[in-house]
Amino acid sequence: MAMVASSGLGPDRRQWPAQSLNATETELPGNPNSREDGPEFKLQSDVVTTMSDHVLVPIDDSDRSADALEFACQEYPDATITALHVIDPGDFYAATGIEGGAMANYEEIQKHHESRADELLESARKQADTFGVEIQTDRVVGGISRSIVNYTEENDVDHITIGSHGRTGASRILLGSVAENVARRSPVPVTIVR
Repeated sequence: MAMVASSGLGPDRRQWPAQSLNATETELPGNPNSREDGPEFKLQSDVVTTMSDHVLVPIDDSDRSADALEFACQEYPDATITALHVIDPGDFYAATGIEGGAMANYEEIQKHHESRADELLESARKQADTFGVEIQTDRVVGGISRSIVNYTEENDVDHITIGSHGRTGASRILLGSVAENVARRSPVPVTIVR
């Protein structure tokens, strides 16, 4: 089951911080076109639904990002939807085994990550196409949360729909949550699909 938490606009249509989010959930109608094991979406009942012109959906290889894209296609079919994949440069170092003293060809590693990003974005295009929605895609290199927020500011995005990995316990404390960081830093409303 998937849940959606939104931040950004309160009932009085004024901006409010994501950390003050505390509302009752209500179910949205299901989508007969969704995959069999697809998410059941829930939306916070005190969140005002506004028409968004440009929705950003960060994409990785997780089921939650696919759920977020599905949600965006269902809820904002007339908006411009951009699927964004952020390539974390920290992954370049992890792939090299630098701690073992190995030398690596960073350009080759970066090309591999860019190729993988293109595959993910093509998959997102195909997924959106099943809902009759044509999307834009883009990829950037940088820190994930910061790159998503920067992209939002630089590209006139007015809503972000992001999947949550649902970390709990120690891993959440140590690693944090990209979705939480984006919701706290975003200048626009954020919907987190769980």
